[in-house]
Amino acid sequence: MTDAPLSVGLFRFDLTVTDEIVLPPYKGFAFRGMFGTVLHELACVIPGDACPACPFRHTCTYAYLFETSPADGVDGFRRFSSFPRPYIIHPPRGDKRQFRRYDTMSFEFVMIGRANDCIHQVIMTFEEIGRRGMRNGTGRFLLDRVIAAGDEAQEQIIYRNGAFSGTAVPARNISLLQQMERKVTELTVTFHTPLLLEERGTILTEPPRFDFLFENLLRRITLLQYLHGGGEAETLQIDQLLEQAGRIKIKNADMRWQGMERISNRQQSRIKTGGLLGGITYTGELTPFVPYLRAGELLHVGKSTTFGFGGYIIWIH
Repeated sequence: MTDAPLSVGLFRFDLTVTDEIVLPPYKGFAFRGMFGTVLHELACVIPGDACPACPFRHTCTYAYLFETSPADGVDGFRRFSSFPRPYIIHPPRGDKRQFRRYDTMSFEFVMIGRANDCIHQVIMTFEEIGRRGMRNGTGRFLLDRVIAAGDEAQEQIIYRNGAFSGTAVPARNISLLQQMERKVTELTVTFHTPLLLEERGTILTEPPRFDFLFENLLRRITLLQYLHGGGEAETLQIDQLLEQAGRIKIKNADMRWQGMERISNRQQSRIKTGGLLGGITYTGELTPFVPYLRAGELLHVGKSTTFGFGGYIIWIH
């Protein structure tokens, strides 16, 4: 196992609206959809070819971010049908959906591990989206600046008014081996964006057992570290952790299912989706799990994380 932490870049994009923008109830669908469409157009060398068959897929930013897969010849991943993408979009916060000319707007873009090397392409993609508009040639904006946030509240403007600063980009480092200063026997996980989990082919609509939630989080962290970090994730004994997770109990939960619908630009169809929102309190010997849960606050958990799903905050009692 390696001691190398997984680096996470947190970037805030500040925009000024130049042409009225109307966003869907869950704004992440619009931002993720346009990002994928425009990046594909800008990056694709052989339009029309499927990414897995493209000879340039290993050097293509779009293939790396949207068609994530292990390198050819790497064993041990055959049991997985999909792999976590190394980015997350945090859409604009609040209930406001209609933005008029001269309104300002901000969203965050999280880049994980090696994906941080793609930040210039990501910024230029959103510059192009601003010129084209968010939907059917409408909803244009100017990208005023991009701010990178590192550890200890470090902030650095890396792009402003069409120019890159050329300075080093700060990042946050995730360590799973940090020691807790005190014993934790109760905590609450509050999901502020939808939690979408699937168990044996069935979408979970009830508050998740801790062992099931932790297993999904652990798998995500492990795959992100292996595919986008420096190799295997630093961790304690996995079997021991999973056994301990089974002894954690739900004390109470206040979660609700929120159904949603999004339009797939790729499939040209409407897709039903959704997730659980709200809080769930767990009790038991939670101390060894806190570093993983803290990591999940940055990395999210569950499906559709690129849209911003699976975002939460933990509260230690």
